[in-house]
Amino acid sequence: MLRRIEEELRSTGNLDDSNHADVINKILKQRGKDIPVTGYGSSEKKVYVSRFNPETLEKLEQAGFFVYTLTGSSISELMEAGKPIIDSAKNSSEKFGWDYSRESFFEDVSKAVEVAVKPNTFLLPGSNAWPWWDWPKRISHFSEQINLKTGAFAVMGRVNQYAELAILHLEKTGEKLFDQNQHIITSTPADDAGSMRNNFATVGPFDESGNLYIRSENRDPLGRSFAIAALVTPIPNI
Repeated sequence: MLRRIEEELRSTGNLDDSNHADVINKILKQRGKDIPVTGYGSSEKKVYVSRFNPETLEKLEQAGFFVYTLTGSSISELMEAGKPIIDSAKNSSEKFGWDYSRESFFEDVSKAVEVAVKPNTFLLPGSNAWPWWDWPKRISHFSEQINLKTGAFAVMGRVNQYAELAILHLEKTGEKLFDQNQHIITSTPADDAGSMRNNFATVGPFDESGNLYIRSENRDPLGRSFAIAALVTPIPNI
């Protein structure tokens, strides 16, 4: 909740609000993961957040990263809260026979965690040409680089995490993390990156109105132009 208040205060452009946001930021750095956030959905449950330590946070911010708090809310909870998410498979599943309707896809929740994102490096360069079996190794290599520089980690996130992150960034900056022709690919619930050949999800693109499209698919992603985006986090497993 405090992180949301800080972000709202900074978005006003008012000097007094900015000063108040600085005070909140100092409190967050001092208390870290002891501060819970409220999730989305009808339950609005409070969850505790894994946060960057002050040293890592400072390095990330100096390097130009935006830091956001993900509540771990499911796709269903985000949609219930009015977030502009559209299940694009609904319009094409009958035509192509795709299996997108697994309950876990919409109900899967994840850990509440701070994530850092740098828009110009959010999509890993060249990742749309990588075969699916190479993704874990590539993300691990990227994580090692990030860890050496900042102490943070990089992981492949879940569809609900990418969706919440993309919408938070759009709300804060008015900018989309990827353009109208780009998709992020990720594993679906209960899978990992090494078992994604026939179980994967895509996040994106945004349409012109700011609606975010998502899809759960059971087709082989080999040879398709999907980009990989690793989440920069304070812990190696989210």
